[in-house]
Amino acid sequence: LVDIKKQKLVVRSGKFVIKNWAGVVFAILLTMLLTYFFALDFDDNPVSLTADLNTLYVKNKNGKLLWTKNGVFPEDVRMNSHIVFGTCHLIDINNDGKNEVLYRSSIKSTSLNIHEGSEIICCSHKGDMLWTYTFSDTVSSEREKLESFYGINLILDTIFTNNQKCLFANATNVNSFSSAIFRLDLQTGKRLPGTLWCSGFTVDGLIKDVDNDGKRDILAVGVDNGFEDIVIFVFDIDTLTSVRPSTKEYSIKGFPAAKLKTYIRLAKTDYDNYLGIRMSSIELGSFYDDMSESKYVFKTTSSDPKKPAHLWIKIDYNLKDFDVIVDNQYRVISDTLVAHGKLNLPYTDTKEYVDIYKSKILYWHVSASQGLDGKNGKWVKREELE
Repeated sequence: LVDIKKQKLVVRSGKFVIKNWAGVVFAILLTMLLTYFFALDFDDNPVSLTADLNTLYVKNKNGKLLWTKNGVFPEDVRMNSHIVFGTCHLIDINNDGKNEVLYRSSIKSTSLNIHEGSEIICCSHKGDMLWTYTFSDTVSSEREKLESFYGINLILDTIFTNNQKCLFANATNVNSFSSAIFRLDLQTGKRLPGTLWCSGFTVDGLIKDVDNDGKRDILAVGVDNGFEDIVIFVFDIDTLTSVRPSTKEYSIKGFPAAKLKTYIRLAKTDYDNYLGIRMSSIELGSFYDDMSESKYVFKTTSSDPKKPAHLWIKIDYNLKDFDVIVDNQYRVISDTLVAHGKLNLPYTDTKEYVDIYKSKILYWHVSASQGLDGKNGKWVKREELE
């Protein structure tokens, strides 16, 4: 007869460990070693960018911080991913499976004057600087010679065209009104042909085949100092250097007028005129492509920081028809002024108010027979486009 006694799990485990102590120790050490190496996280490929006001943070796919760079970023950069996209980019330039990092630096200045504009900086995946580019073109208008100090306010996008990886960005004059959308060779950081000069700042934009002709275009929003209006414009990506039409006093000299696919002006509202501001502005980070509604969207803003008021502007993909949405703060402020006799009727929460706003929208119309010369266009209302 065999007497089988049931032993407790702890006792059985203890006997197993004593009998196989060498294997158990090896298994424990191996587990600790693997855990240590996993915690180290050797992945050095940047896949995520975040920023605060003064620092760019570069992280890998696991969220591990790889390195940082100093810079000056917009105030809302921490809360708005679209602003991050407009100030820094990731792209594998040389097809080695590692992403390079592009970002803009701050404007260099002394307490007395600005002595150098901001740069676009390209770094390797390890954070080593590969190249820098400072926009320093000199142009003039009828009213003034424009100094060559520019800040890079917007990195539009990176695309592959003409067998080159290119970066499109926007530079704004630090001391005056000019701005330029230009492009660089991502491999070398050298300037490539093709610049659009504007008589006012471009706030945001995107690269997309806007009119479905198989070619990508640049669609941008900003302001024009000559017309003193918000503007929306679209142009071909090409190698020409041209000028967006403006008033005679503000037009950039020395280049042909661009034949824009779309050029639209949005006039000031009665509330803007009441505030005495020169022109409306566009809220940074508000512009986006709403593919669910087939509309491009952005938000106008007043210049009174204590009483921010906004209109949401939605333009159809046909780049002709608009929706205008009055936000609550704008309605309260404007309607209060109407009630006190400081602004004329109608109240803002009416179809009549929106129709009046849309009736002032102007479209730049150029005859198709002009080819690439858009200087002889004219401003028309919506009903004149058909």
